[in-house]
This record gives sequence, C-alpha cells and structure tokens, in this order.
Amino acid sequence: MRRFDLLERACQRAGAEKILFGSDGPWLHPGVELAKIFAMGLRKEEQQLVLAQNLLRLIQGNGKF
Repeated sequence: MRRFDLLERACQRAGAEKILFGSDGPWLHPGVELAKIFAMGLRKEEQQLVLAQNLLRLIQGNGKF
C-alpha cells in the first residue's frame, strides 16, 4: 500500500488479525513494505499476525476472515 496512513487506518479499523503482508512486488521493494509494518508500532504478536499467522490460518482453513 503506497499510502502509509491508509495502512495504519485499515489496521486500526479491522485489526491486525485481518491484515496480510504483501510486498506489491515487483513494483515496490519488499524491504520498504516490510519497514511500513514495523513503523506502525504494532505489538510483536500483531506483527506476527500480519507477517505470517494470518496467511497460515487462511490457507489452512483454521479460521474465518
């Protein structure tokens, strides 16, 4: 997401359990997109949800989105 403020707002409104990390590659550098996740000030548990756990839950079918 190019606009950091919209990413923050989406996470505040929907919660970290409904956000999936994506690099938007090859157009944007994955390191820049990852830095946005760290810059949001999420708790470690919320970062883990966004960066891995939400996707794992989705592909394993162990939860609702």
